[in-house]
Formats: sequence, C-alpha cells, structure tokens
Amino acid sequence: ALNGFSPQAPLIGLRMSYAKTAIQSGGASANIYDAQFINCQNGLNLGGANVFLGNALFANTKTNFIFQGGSTVNAQNATFNGSAFLASAQTYQAGNYITLTNCILANVTNLVSGLLVTTNGNYNGFYNTPTFGSTIISTTSYPFQSVGAASCYLAMNSIFFNQGTTNIDATLLASLRNKTTYPPLVYSNVTISAVTTFSPQAQRDTDTPDLGYHYDPLDYAF
Repeated sequence: ALNGFSPQAPLIGLRMSYAKTAIQSGGASANIYDAQFINCQNGLNLGGANVFLGNALFANTKTNFIFQGGSTVNAQNATFNGSAFLASAQTYQAGNYITLTNCILANVTNLVSGLLVTTNGNYNGFYNTPTFGSTIISTTSYPFQSVGAASCYLAMNSIFFNQGTTNIDATLLASLRNKTTYPPLVYSNVTISAVTTFSPQAQRDTDTPDLGYHYDPLDYAF
C-alpha cells in the first residue's frame, strides 16, 4: 500500500502474483517501471493517486485498475491480456482519467465499468477487445507466443512490431532499447558435443518501439 506516501524514486521490477489487490494507493503518486501483475483479482486500487506505468504486464488479472476518485493512470508500453475489465470506477464522474500509449489489449472483455472523465489512447494494439483512441492497430490473430514461463512474447510476424511512437517517457524509451519482445531460441533434448558459441539473438528494440510489454532479453533456453 502507498497510502499517503509518494516514493521519491521510481519503483522498478515489481512482480505481483495471485494477489486480491496487487497495489493500493491512496493520496499518493508513483512512477512504476518493469512491473508484472500475474493472475491477480485486481491490479491497482487508486484513490487520489497519480500513477505512471512504464513497461507493465497484466496477465489474467480480472480488473486492472479500480478508480476510487480523483486518480489518473498514464500507461505506456503495457500489455493487458485476459481481463474482465480494463478499469472500474464509480457510476458518476469522480475525476478519474486513464491514458494508454503503445499498449496491447488482448481478450479484455470490457473497457470500463462505471464512468471515467476520459479514456484516451494512441498507438495501441487490440485483439478481441473493444477499441478506443487514435492510431488503432487491430488484429484477428492471437498476438502472443509462450516460451517457458513467459506467455506474452509477440507472435512471429505480429503486426504489433514497430508500431509504437517514440513520443513517450524518455526513461522508458531508453530502457526499451535494451529489452525485447522476441522469445529465446529453445534447445530441447539436444546434446551439445562440440565447442559452441552462443551469440545474442533476441532482437533488442532499438528501432521504432514495438507495442506492449518488453521482457529482459533471454537469448537461449535449454
């Protein structure tokens, strides 16, 4: 919980799994980078809070954001995969705002339960999800592939490669250049009997940003 306390430094590398509510923030602001919310009932519960999310993964989280009033979310390069609601709020206008940029929404059944002042978006990708905002990139093919415990690498030939904007948070943009949306090469039931050199192969996102969450590079899995 971040009730009444705004961290002076960014929160980096959080992973929340199987939580009823992963983060509760009341009267606080936070910048969160490289976060994962996996199999949670609720992602962030916000009251009087301002949150920036840079490179976040919400996988099988039922409701990603719960707005209690007077709160804003600015999410950039986030992936929302498998949700009942992107956000929920009061049934009346209570000063809540959400803005998504360079995000992927896949299998999100409903965008909002209740009313937000605005739901803005730009350069976002959609699969089996209601669309909103401008520069909409939609696909009818499931956009992800799984390797090991990671289930949201971009699928081969995905239309979400190189579709983002560089007009995002500068710290995030610099970080993405060292991360990837490509999976590792898998060596399964293979005997390596000769000296072998393994070079980096998972493409780092050094050009136009891909949409959605970016993983730390893993080049090979054995």
